Amino acid sequence: MIYYRTRHTGKPAFSVRINDATLTQYTFVDGDEAERTWHEIIPANTPGGPTLRPDNNELTFFARDGSVIFGDVVILYTSNQTTVPISIVLSNLSQRSPQRTSAAPTRAQSIAQ
Repeated sequence: MIYYRTRHTGKPAFSVRINDATLTQYTFVDGDEAERTWHEIIPANTPGGPTLRPDNNELTFFARDGSVIFGDVVILYTSNQTTVPISIVLSNLSQRSPQRTSAAPTRAQSIAQ
């Protein structure tokens, strides 16, 4: 997903593209609010292959016939590959004894008294 904000003057046209995928094409008309938020689904694939690459992705904002300011851009994605190598630490939590943080007696201790 990509989220972004636009502010425009006049009736410009704009497009948003990531790599080979065109995400948005729009021409503002009379009555459109000056500031607007947008969200688009980034397709998983294009005819050329996966839309997002492991590196060298290119996000392009283009406007003509007026002024468009783009801001607050956020891209959310999931990957089937680890992008940050991390070590996995496994431990058997059932073999650990719980630590008590209270001085109050346990139920078993109370019954024994």
